[in-house]
Amino acid sequence: MSLVLKDPKSNNDISAFLRNAQKRHSELSPEERFLRSQTAIDLADRSTSFAQKVANTNASEGAKINYGSIFDSASHHLRKHNTLFLNIVNGKIDFGFYPASVRLSFGMALNSPKLPSMTTHDEIMTVSGIIASGTAVLNEMGLDPPQDFTAAANLVIRNDVNDKISDYNESIDLWKANVLDLAISKAFCRELAVIVRTEIQFHAFGQTEEQIRDYCRSFGVVYASKKDTTEIDVLALFADSSGIALGTTVRVGKLVIAKNKVKKIEAVQGVTKTVNSHGEAILVTSQTGDLYLVYECPGCLPGHVPITIVEGEDQSLTIHLVKSQPEE
Repeated sequence: MSLVLKDPKSNNDISAFLRNAQKRHSELSPEERFLRSQTAIDLADRSTSFAQKVANTNASEGAKINYGSIFDSASHHLRKHNTLFLNIVNGKIDFGFYPASVRLSFGMALNSPKLPSMTTHDEIMTVSGIIASGTAVLNEMGLDPPQDFTAAANLVIRNDVNDKISDYNESIDLWKANVLDLAISKAFCRELAVIVRTEIQFHAFGQTEEQIRDYCRSFGVVYASKKDTTEIDVLALFADSSGIALGTTVRVGKLVIAKNKVKKIEAVQGVTKTVNSHGEAILVTSQTGDLYLVYECPGCLPGHVPITIVEGEDQSLTIHLVKSQPEE
């Protein structure tokens, strides 16, 4: 089975290739080094900095998951306390200690013991606030509030949830910042990896195909068995460098511009994907030839770029979406 080049696409693969290539090239004597000066400078810098950005993103994602779990647990605890408190209120109404009108002060209907909805975090926090205000109403009416599960204890739990949500939101902000930093760096490093690989191949020009492959492998270049399908790895960024273009849909296929009485229609057939939280989408297609990558995103101008697909030869593309101007 024939072998084809497999340029790195994932964060870890790009990082590994840049580090391997930098290590191998630095081991050559000054006379043997062949990379162009700017390529060597970029490789020395990015082989370290990109790996650190990958590590930062992975670590912040782990922290986000951890803080999210802690927040969920605290929120669930508050929901349980809310439920127990309100059930006691309903019990006191059932046994005649409170008038039924008390339910109105706790977010319930006058003649129904059904508790207010606590499906979302905001609803849980709202009900906790209602417990505080409802307890004040009980005191004004001269009625003893529940003692086993008090409004004061509920407030302590609510404050703890607020602390946990603050930690969680901070972890989300850090993770998003790291994801954006990594995505912007990846767009450069993915192109750098191709440049380095090309210069390695050029340096080995004149040898047999097997010798060239062996030499390239010593720098971390990967060869894989040719496949029947092709992967198109797409990275979607905003053209103004403001971040990852979340919500972008990409598809590959033939582009046909047809006119009707109202407007032009772009008729596209082929595989379709929406980018993930890292701004990436991987299209796996059996199509070949001169085609188009078509993209669109809410709030941005749609566009398309030509792409030539060779069976089994994976490739990567970075697209830059232009935000549409709001109508005045």
